[in-house]
Amino acid sequence: MGQFKDKRYISDEDRATLIAWGRSNAPMGDPADAPSKEKLSAGLVTAEPVEAADGSMWWMGVPDLMVEFDEPVTICDALEDWQPTVELTVPDGALTEPKWIRGMEIQAGSSIVHHTVSSHLGVGTPGRGPFVFPKGWGILLTEDPYITINMHYHKNPGPGTGLVDDTKGGFLIYEDGNVIDYIVETDIQALWDFEIPPNESNWEVTNQTHFDEDIYLLSVGPHAHYRGKAVRIELKRPDRRFRETILDVPDYDFNWQFQYELDEPYLIPAGSTMHITWWYDNSSANRYNPDPNATVTFGAATTDEMMNARIYFARAKPAGVVVGKEPPADLLERARASEQRARERDRARGLLAADPACVAEVTGQ
Repeated sequence: MGQFKDKRYISDEDRATLIAWGRSNAPMGDPADAPSKEKLSAGLVTAEPVEAADGSMWWMGVPDLMVEFDEPVTICDALEDWQPTVELTVPDGALTEPKWIRGMEIQAGSSIVHHTVSSHLGVGTPGRGPFVFPKGWGILLTEDPYITINMHYHKNPGPGTGLVDDTKGGFLIYEDGNVIDYIVETDIQALWDFEIPPNESNWEVTNQTHFDEDIYLLSVGPHAHYRGKAVRIELKRPDRRFRETILDVPDYDFNWQFQYELDEPYLIPAGSTMHITWWYDNSSANRYNPDPNATVTFGAATTDEMMNARIYFARAKPAGVVVGKEPPADLLERARASEQRARERDRARGLLAADPACVAEVTGQ
């Protein structure tokens, strides 16, 4: 199985110690035994957040570029669950040429942000910190990026529960002269067409991704909704008869999702296939199940389902791109074309459609 940064494993002995400490009103230990800030710090991710000029706090350090909503998003009293996609805008004059990103972080702007998924900033979930790439790894940001973020807001509706959200994103940018050998890409590995029958407690859904060239895998982040029960991600290499387990989550929790970042980039040889297997519990035994009698399909609402496993990766052949020089023309053209396709797609479907409950609250209908 893969070895990941910031592991969330705890032994039975440590668990018992923690529970006993909590039941004893959490007494403070000897301050002399506390580790120093130097020991707590590791690389670019600091042990304590750093304050930017506007008062915002960032775990990765002060961003070189911050993006935010044109206007804060209003969450009305009647809202319970809402997943709008909102554009994050670059301040005027902040980008005049393509830049190489070495790290990014999402800063939730309210207490009801359940999780976020951004076109450029990655995934934001409870407990998820910044994503800082190894030296020499980076994402190309065009001079006119189209940056969006899918917000998942969730709260108990009622008088006085409305609020305003001003979620932000931050980027760390490579300085001129650095060399980018590994250009980071992402693939959501989603299956869009599947169906979960009513009252099924262990329904299996599978998907595969084939790799035609050598790549390095940086991280993987499985995602499903309330009926997601377990997920396993395996790799079948051309030189082995068996599947290798990359990630196994036997007790998936929608309320505590994670982007699993490998300790070291992992080489996946050409000819390999990644197998993603999800299991879903659409029975009454699942306490989170909105309706065990429903036939469930893919959809954006929490009461629908999703089946994906987003990966961040880079092609294994070093690119040797020097920061500050014009990026390779084909790479820049692909990036610009991708931005334009996203703009046209969202223009067609519309962004930030009002939540029906909020419309009813405002109009009285």
